[in-house]
Amino acid sequence: MTEFEKMVQKWVVKDYFNPSIKAEVIWDMLLSEFITEIITFGLGDEADEIFLLAKEFPISNEKVVNGKETLSSAKIDYLLLRRPESQKPQIILVELKTSNDSFNEEQLVRYRSYLGGKKTEKFWEHYRSIISTYVTPVCYRKTLFELENSRKYVQQISDIKKVVQEIFPECKAIIAKKNNAELINFLKKKYQAANFQLVYLSMTEIKMVKGTTLQQYAAEQKLEDLKNIILKEIMEEDTGQAKFEKLLGSNNEKTESWKVLSKIINATLKRGSKSFTDLS
Repeated sequence: MTEFEKMVQKWVVKDYFNPSIKAEVIWDMLLSEFITEIITFGLGDEADEIFLLAKEFPISNEKVVNGKETLSSAKIDYLLLRRPESQKPQIILVELKTSNDSFNEEQLVRYRSYLGGKKTEKFWEHYRSIISTYVTPVCYRKTLFELENSRKYVQQISDIKKVVQEIFPECKAIIAKKNNAELINFLKKKYQAANFQLVYLSMTEIKMVKGTTLQQYAAEQKLEDLKNIILKEIMEEDTGQAKFEKLLGSNNEKTESWKVLSKIINATLKRGSKSFTDLS
């Protein structure tokens, strides 16, 4: 490792165990470059079947004021899609959990309600409403104002356009017209019959309040589309690492970056496995 890489590892591991620092923000940044391969690995898909559409994608909180649903949203960490022709659930909601402390069962109930494809249309409609509201400047007394977070949504929809154009070349004309609502309608139509898959990505196996693991819960509830992908399992040299590096293909630069990240993950797992006495 270079001196810079050693410095990054030292502070990532330190900050992961600092109770005042939100470690998920750090790990989100490190894992984003590899999220497609991680999910592909965990779900047993073929390479290039899954692609990342957006991060921090808003999902309706279903709050109603004066008989009308508001734009109040929860943010899913990663929204990935399978190609529409896939026989598996095509909309993949990925929530990153770096520790059991950050696991929220109420959040699970909210996301679980999407499984089975009952809310596919609502899923896209909510996002179209947000984009229509935030991306268009507000006019007040002949003066244009930007709403809070407007620029972030402009950037997000811009990034989505790049992904959609690469995956669906037939959408090029819609993107050229700069019609955001039409673009979201295109995705809604492409995925109108789609089912959802809910994935929790974690360092180690997630345990729920009653001691049941998330995987056991999914089996008991017969939720085939709920999965806990565990980074520790990818780190297993005999099976995980070799299989994962195959997904990276011939991209040598990305493979080298993954090797560095693997060392950081392993260093974090190693410290996390120490007993309370050893740490103190």
